[in-house]
Amino acid sequence: MSVTLPTRNWLNRVVVALAAVAMLMPVAATVGVRPAAAASSCTGWQSTIVPPDTIRVGRTDGTVATVAFRRYVGVVVAKEWPSWIPVAALQAGTTAVKQYGWWYTLAGHHRASYVTADGKCFDVLETTTDQLYKPEQVSVTSKIWRAVDATMGLSVRKDGKFFMTGYRAGTSEVCASDVDGTKLFANSVMACAEKGWSRARIQATYYAPNLTFHWADTAPGGSGLAVAIGAPRVSLRAGTTLSQAHARLTWDQADARPDGTTYQLQRLASGSWTNVGLTQPKKSSLTLSPKVGQAHRYRVRLRKTNGQVGAWYTGERFDARLVQDKHESMGWTSGWQRVKSPAASGGIVTYAKRADTQMAFSSNARTVAVIGTRGPSRGKARVFINGRLEAVVDLYAAKTEWRVLIFSRAWAHSDPDDPCGGR
Repeated sequence: MSVTLPTRNWLNRVVVALAAVAMLMPVAATVGVRPAAAASSCTGWQSTIVPPDTIRVGRTDGTVATVAFRRYVGVVVAKEWPSWIPVAALQAGTTAVKQYGWWYTLAGHHRASYVTADGKCFDVLETTTDQLYKPEQVSVTSKIWRAVDATMGLSVRKDGKFFMTGYRAGTSEVCASDVDGTKLFANSVMACAEKGWSRARIQATYYAPNLTFHWADTAPGGSGLAVAIGAPRVSLRAGTTLSQAHARLTWDQADARPDGTTYQLQRLASGSWTNVGLTQPKKSSLTLSPKVGQAHRYRVRLRKTNGQVGAWYTGERFDARLVQDKHESMGWTSGWQRVKSPAASGGIVTYAKRADTQMAFSSNARTVAVIGTRGPSRGKARVFINGRLEAVVDLYAAKTEWRVLIFSRAWAHSDPDDPCGGR
């Protein structure tokens, strides 16, 4: 694919200014969603199979924070279970932290007194009354995040029932010496892990008898929702700026979905899939700002509040690149001039006042956008792709706007000549 930008003067608007080209390159992609909360209690989560996406935390200053559930678990673990302990102990502790918070997000488990003076409900307090959620005091290590992600889909049952998993520090450092069937004791749990016990053995011993393990994703093809949806696809949003959410992820074109279903979107990060919070979980798109130089991948599925889930639909991985105007892949005819500007992408604006100046750029990107400046003295530019006129871009604006995506296109395939590839 090659993009050519000849300028074209228009009335008294005579300057065309360009700064960079943004691209989303195919490398392969990922997505996820949340069941809707019932209004009968606080968060009102209804599934004991799929963990909640958010939890409402009562802060000591009287406010309520709605926190992504994965982040909540990571922060509490970092405060209450040190990362230097053996992995098996850390995973057992992480599961206990998670299921404790999960328990209080469930519909019917809200404590009536957990309401602020202005009527806002919360599921847990950030103090030792519940769990120490102190994000300003801790740094969540990569080891803790690995423990969180390894056990996020796990829940435990006693006699087949989901229960509140308590834990204490304990005073004994002898493995399994203080087992009481209801909670973990961190000091003796660490001793068990140091003896080589697995997470499952620690849990089965401390929560005995009749403990069973349940995973949210035990069926690779999903469980109970045999409804096809589309894999996530990304495009760049013309008219936005680099400082805004300048990309859009879409994954489903259906007009309607079964009652009670929402989307679950996940992103691949550090080798693990993590939930992406969706403020509108029934909507099949999301705006985002992909980080330049990083690979991104998303997957999506349908799910219901009763725990039923559909199959995952995974998009291709891609990375975001920002090619500045001096890059060797760009070809400029005579007539262009450059001026420094700290407000521009890369700190430089390349501009032209002649109608016959051109810039050509070639790439195998599947999504491309041209970054430029709009303002009172700006002109028009014609955009050709593989020799075909695609758009005439008017860069006039009442006041100067910097780092604007003045034009964008996306293709389903790398070859825009494919008549079925454009979108």
